[in-house]
Amino acid sequence: MTIRYIGIDFTAPMIQKIRVLIAANPNDTRSELGRKICRSFGFYTSTGKARTSTIIDILKRMDMDNLIRLPKVTSFKSFKSYRKKVVMPSPLLYQREHRIYRPKDIEPLAFFPIKTPDQQQLWNYMMTRYHYLKNPKLFGPQLRYLIWGGKGRSVSERPEANHSILLGAIGFSNAAWRLASRDAFIGWDDRQRESRLNRLI
Repeated sequence: MTIRYIGIDFTAPMIQKIRVLIAANPNDTRSELGRKICRSFGFYTSTGKARTSTIIDILKRMDMDNLIRLPKVTSFKSFKSYRKKVVMPSPLLYQREHRIYRPKDIEPLAFFPIKTPDQQQLWNYMMTRYHYLKNPKLFGPQLRYLIWGGKGRSVSERPEANHSILLGAIGFSNAAWRLASRDAFIGWDDRQRESRLNRLI
């Protein structure tokens, strides 16, 4: 028996080894299990970095398929070392979200990559408030942008400082492993998709 998850084939002995590893480390977090599995099977990127996030995602899917049983998520071992910042409402959104603009009012558009904690907090809040998933997760390499516009203004490195208009937020990450409509449009088979998927976002 061989099962494929996110481009990696798992045989029955491999899955059994994962079960034994989980049973032998009942107090490990999922991240710790992911790192141990990477070491056990040699799951590393071309640059030598452990593929921990990919393996954790695979473990979750295996758990959903009842192939393994992951430990329940309880709390972080060191709460002080990981304290997620509370996303507070941004005045930029409340001041402008109900206004109606003409195209010329928001030109030119500018996409600014997230560079500071404040920008990240604003991006998180916009996703939580407006995205249909409410709190979407990005996996693997990723890029995040805030979209600004202004009435004929040149958008500076700090668009909020010159009264530019915050219009939206967008993010890019690894492409989905299997997407029927996309794969049909491109016209590739499983082998072609596996070798070329890293060119998509």
